[in-house]
Amino acid sequence: MTTETILAFFDGESERARRGSYRQALEEAAGLGRWETDWKKEVKAMLLLGSEQFVDRMKALLKGDRREQTTLRQVRTKVLSWKEITQAVAKAWDTEWEIAKETYGSGALAAALYVSRHYTDHSLRELGQLVEGMEYPAVTMAIRRFEKRLPVDRTLTKRLNYVLKMLQVKT
Repeated sequence: MTTETILAFFDGESERARRGSYRQALEEAAGLGRWETDWKKEVKAMLLLGSEQFVDRMKALLKGDRREQTTLRQVRTKVLSWKEITQAVAKAWDTEWEIAKETYGSGALAAALYVSRHYTDHSLRELGQLVEGMEYPAVTMAIRRFEKRLPVDRTLTKRLNYVLKMLQVKT
């Protein structure tokens, strides 16, 4: 960030003095209630504040380990609900979600967990709760088994790609 333009509006010979004047002006404005807008709602993942175009540009520049950095995962992903994901999986498996998730070996439940883990901000614990009673280590194992099946199971890969296309997520 560059600060010269803003700090030029404040009195003081040194940058430190101008920063102090700026801070004082902000504190006075806040104390007088001049900032009644709820700007906190506009902050994306406690990381970005700006127009949608700005946020999109910054998403492309962000790097890091998305599995460990929750805010990075939130910024990088489209907001998808569990219901949207399960509906897309059910459609790809050509059955109702309640049936698809209970069918042993179909991969439907694991696909929904995989998509949610990689394309939403749900934690493993939250995913387990969404599945009703699944512990998060079991969620992890289901996702890992699913990932191992993908390279060798073309049908599963096609179904996953269809789900991602329906959800309009970037891969």
